[in-house]
Amino acid sequence: MYTSPTTQQFTNHWFKQQSSPVMAIPSVIVPMSFNYLINPNHPRMKEVKVVESIPFSFDSRFFK
Repeated sequence: MYTSPTTQQFTNHWFKQQSSPVMAIPSVIVPMSFNYLINPNHPRMKEVKVVESIPFSFDSRFFK
């Protein structure tokens, strides 16, 4: 998977600054949905809880 240098710099900065334990990123594939980045080194990480998990099936055309 390709990640742009700008994206890498942004996420590296977020990770190092520890401004939040979780960051929501809009999904490119699923409109109106988010992916969540979790910073396991954040001091408040123990407070993070998964409150909902929805099964999702990828369109098989993504894997051809």
